[in-house]
Amino acid sequence: MTGLVRAGSYVVEAHASWSKWAARCGLCPNGTSLQRLQPTWDCWVCGTTTEIIWPPVKIMEAVERLLMMRPDPTKRNWFPGETLHDLVRENAEHGILDIHYAAIDSLPRTLLVVDDEGIRVDNLPALKHRVRQQVTP
Repeated sequence: MTGLVRAGSYVVEAHASWSKWAARCGLCPNGTSLQRLQPTWDCWVCGTTTEIIWPPVKIMEAVERLLMMRPDPTKRNWFPGETLHDLVRENAEHGILDIHYAAIDSLPRTLLVVDDEGIRVDNLPALKHRVRQQVTP
């Protein structure tokens, strides 16, 4: 979502892009990576200050958990309007949640429960991943 909300102020929603939180400029097509819960950013192309709207922290954590299941960092994307169910479905369509119970008898029957407010049950094994360092100019 991009647009003029009040005189002299632009507001956009944060989204996940390639394992990072990001936002577009409220005026021009430029975008940037964000620090988690960063309130605003100043576009280095046009100089516009844009206010960032973040999803609730519980939703952010659920989005991060579901995206980090994906082995390819370029596929770790989420945009406002996509539900947690959408992310679970996309993961399943790509075999990410393909767990064979016969080989894992010690796992509980319910491995993952997601609703519109977050992850309710998470009995999946802990994820081990490398976090790419952000390059700062």
